[in-house]
Amino acid sequence: AEKMGVPSLRRDVFIDNERDPERLQQQLNELIEKAKKQGYATGIAHPYPETLTFLKQQLPLLETRGVKLVPLSELVKKRFELASSKNRSDPCQPSLSHSPRVVKNSKPSQ
Repeated sequence: AEKMGVPSLRRDVFIDNERDPERLQQQLNELIEKAKKQGYATGIAHPYPETLTFLKQQLPLLETRGVKLVPLSELVKKRFELASSKNRSDPCQPSLSHSPRVVKNSKPSQ
């Protein structure tokens, strides 16, 4: 997506690499802390029965913990608009991606 210029984000936390309730809670806590620190965070999970049960219980409580659940498309759009406006005013603004960038001189070497 990044190479093709498609707006995208990377995940911050994989919620259910382990499906026991204690581990799911730890991962959700980590996601919430990252969201508070960074201003947003992206979590992903599988539709396992354990995960769905856990999320049905926990998602209504997010706002009481100081975070808001938003569609990923909304977050991608906001991040892309922010990057676009910054890049228009400052062509040296770093990318939002985590991959390194190299700037090359467009003139051939002599």
